[in-house]
Amino acid sequence: MPSSRRKASFRSIYYFDCECEYCQSALTCGLPDLPDALRSKLSLDKVSDLETEGMRLYSLADQASPVERTKLLDQALGLFRPYKDVYPLWRYPWPMIRHTMTSAQMALGDWCQAFGHALKRYFFIDPILYTTAWDPLRVMGTFLLARIMIELEYNRSHGIGKSMDELDKSHISWPVAISGLIAEVQAAIPKGFGLDSRFARELEQQRQGLALEDGRWKPFWGKERAELERLAHELVE
Repeated sequence: MPSSRRKASFRSIYYFDCECEYCQSALTCGLPDLPDALRSKLSLDKVSDLETEGMRLYSLADQASPVERTKLLDQALGLFRPYKDVYPLWRYPWPMIRHTMTSAQMALGDWCQAFGHALKRYFFIDPILYTTAWDPLRVMGTFLLARIMIELEYNRSHGIGKSMDELDKSHISWPVAISGLIAEVQAAIPKGFGLDSRFARELEQQRQGLALEDGRWKPFWGKERAELERLAHELVE
């Protein structure tokens, strides 16, 4: 959340003006609240208006039917698309709208669109918002991407559902990519969740079901991860 909103929230809820080093320096996730590129294109009032309208649509979507929810969330995302070159993907409220859109599309079975949003979150949002690899929210984002890819791979191999041109043209080895993502999640379990956690048990069941024990995919994960990142850049916002 940008420092201006953090300070306003503290002021309205706790009745004090925060003067911590982050609020004073106007930093969010160690980066400027308003990058120079954004500041040069939009006024502070325009940025505030965009974010206020985005949150209004987001709130309406929370009460809407699944189909209407995706329409409202797409409108909210559409507010920021004209400024995608200067408005950071990690800046509030874009990440929360994108995350909710991913879940809404999964609920409707639109796995291709859900994949695009989850992939951008994995590469361009979570590493900035959650700087440690074992942060539970970052780990869950990685796990969500793996789950979507498992569903897409099953659908693709069985000719189910619609395809996405970018995916059809990619040279990604889906089993290797899925295995690599699951391995990243597994490595984060001890610090992020604990070895005895419910999530750790669920992940182990997932691994066994996918037969990931032999590790033959490991030498190829770096190449497939680079291909995924290339695809993330190419997917139309």
